[in-house]
Amino acid sequence: MDKIGLKNGGNIYDLQTAAELGIDGEPIVADSSKEALEILRHSTAHLMAQAIKELYPEAKFFVGPVVKEGFYYDFKVNSKISEDDLPTIEKKMEEL
Repeated sequence: MDKIGLKNGGNIYDLQTAAELGIDGEPIVADSSKEALEILRHSTAHLMAQAIKELYPEAKFFVGPVVKEGFYYDFKVNSKISEDDLPTIEKKMEEL
């Protein structure tokens, strides 16, 4: 399985952050472990935010933590977003 992060001193780092900080540690691979899911959910939250920002340039973001069930982002846009818009957001995420 592909390495997606590192665990060091009880902290979890994605590979980009670990490289920027010069951190080495125990590899985290892309599986269903708690550590892997945290990294994947965090990265996916950022991907979703980027997709929303491209589709709704006026979007203002607030909080967006990883939670037990997945992740979320609170944001405000000028128009109403409904479930009907989710396929468009998902498509943009896939493009990115």
